[in-house]
Amino acid sequence: MEGLERTLPLKIILALLTLFFIASQAFSQVTANQQDIKFQTWVLAEEIPSVDKPTEKDDFISLPVQKLKDQIPFIISGMIYGWNFEYVPYDKLRGVNEFFDFSPVEEINYPASNISYSEMKVEDGKFYCWVTYKRTDDMFALRQHWNSAAFPHISGKGTGSILTNFEGLQAAYSEAIKDAVRTYYRSLIKNKPKEIHGTVLLEENPTVGIYNGQYVVQLKLILRADEIIYYSVF
Repeated sequence: MEGLERTLPLKIILALLTLFFIASQAFSQVTANQQDIKFQTWVLAEEIPSVDKPTEKDDFISLPVQKLKDQIPFIISGMIYGWNFEYVPYDKLRGVNEFFDFSPVEEINYPASNISYSEMKVEDGKFYCWVTYKRTDDMFALRQHWNSAAFPHISGKGTGSILTNFEGLQAAYSEAIKDAVRTYYRSLIKNKPKEIHGTVLLEENPTVGIYNGQYVVQLKLILRADEIIYYSVF
C-alpha cells in the first residue's frame, strides 16, 4: 500500500486499508469484466540500487524480479483459479484446536509470456511495478462463471512476518482467508461444524501494508462452499 507508514497505529492502518477497499470497486469490475488483469504490487527494496545512480535496466530489475517471481504467480493464480481451503473451527468443549490450510486450485507458471511489467519505481523502501496478465478465453470464461453464480462475497485481514519474505506474505494471506471464512460462517451456523471445505477466488488486487515488522493484508474474496461436515454425536 503506497505511502503506508510503519509508525502509524494499527487501527489507523486498518482504517486506511478499508478506505482503499472501498475505492477499489472500479478495479474489481475491471478484473471481472476485462480480458487482461492489471494490478500493482511491490516488494521490499533495501538491496535495490538507487534510481538516482546510473545502472543497466537489467541490473535494476533483476533483484526485485527475483523477489516477485513467487509473489506474482501466487496473486494471479488466486485471481484466476482461486484457492482450496480446509477449516476446522476451534471447539473448547470437544478439545479441538483451530486448523486452517489453503492451496492453489491451479498454479500459474513463472516466467510466462503473457505476464508483462510496467511503471517500475522505488519509493518509501519498496519496489513497485504494475503487472499485466493476459487471460486466455478459458480463463476469462471461468471468471464469468464466478460472476454469474450466487456466490457470497467475503473479506478478511491477516498478518505475517516480513522477516520470512514471501513465506510471511503467504502466512498473512492464510490468516486473511481464514478470517473471512470464519466470520462468514459464524453469522450462518449456530453450532460449530467439524470441518468446512471450499474454494475462494481473489476478487481484486490485495491491499498490503507493513506495520511493526508485519505484513498487513486485506483481501476481498468470492466464496464457494464445497462441503460442511458436522459432528454426528456431541
